[in-house]
Amino acid sequence: MKATLHQAASLIAEVLAADKVDIFFHDLGSETLVALGTSDTPMGRKQRAIGMDRLPLANRGRSVEVFLTGYFLLHPSCRPGP
Repeated sequence: MKATLHQAASLIAEVLAADKVDIFFHDLGSETLVALGTSDTPMGRKQRAIGMDRLPLANRGRSVEVFLTGYFLLHPSCRPGP
């Protein structure tokens, strides 16, 4: 399943021309978001290498806020041009 999720994240990153795409799952036991799928992009590989594929809910951050609120986040650099 992980290989499929990594492939899906990579395809989404390619289509969106994104630096990184993660597919997170909520681990109820540890109250952590776990990236089970991460795009095979330079940023995605760096994230996995430094262990940033696990995000404790208590630490907050943008990804956690999206999960907790249900509102999406669009980075200003992702907005379409004129």
